[in-house]
Amino acid sequence: MTSPAFGLAAALTIADGCAAALAQKFLALPIRVTDWFHLALHLNDGVVLGTLPMDKVGAAYWTVAVVAPIWMVWGIVTTPWLVDRVGYALVLAGLVGNAARRLRGPVPDYFGVGPLAGDTWLFFNVADVTAVAGFLFLSGAFARAILKGGRRAPGDGAV
Repeated sequence: MTSPAFGLAAALTIADGCAAALAQKFLALPIRVTDWFHLALHLNDGVVLGTLPMDKVGAAYWTVAVVAPIWMVWGIVTTPWLVDRVGYALVLAGLVGNAARRLRGPVPDYFGVGPLAGDTWLFFNVADVTAVAGFLFLSGAFARAILKGGRRAPGDGAV
């Protein structure tokens, strides 16, 4: 039963696109939430949270942007573990959300961490959050593969 995982990925991708559109429309000025967290529009023309310039990693980025979603779909379809399917779906949503907007230019980020008056340390968006959460979910799959050689043991929680 994999369709709920695909539904989760689709819903999160749509939510990310809506959040980006709202940020572009309404975040002309930053909104302070706490001393170290704010909502502010930042157009990210790099990759990996803006740390690498797109012109330096363009071909590699697009190779990953094509291959990784295929790997995530394969993971959703083949894994017996529900938590892994959720992890693959979260990563898929993050990949597709950012790549779809990258096709149109810089990716809008709208969550800022750091002092509002000073240098913000990090800007990110819903797609980034879902991808990171997915990797956290999948860390159990990676640990299981290392410890058990990827084999399924009786009673190990597969759903």
